[in-house]
Amino acid sequence: MKTLAWHETLELHEILAATTYYLFKLKSHSKQITDKELKELYITSFEKLENQIRDLLKK
Repeated sequence: MKTLAWHETLELHEILAATTYYLFKLKSHSKQITDKELKELYITSFEKLENQIRDLLKK
């Protein structure tokens, strides 16, 4: 298993924090959406962001 350098670890942490924040904001705003197509876009975004977070946590 490869060990990350400190700057790589810091960058990974920043990416993970930003992605988590965007996911939280999308989910909190999605409750107010009534348009079906826009809601589907939000759900797709949730799934993609959640997958990105899972991938980042594997590293």
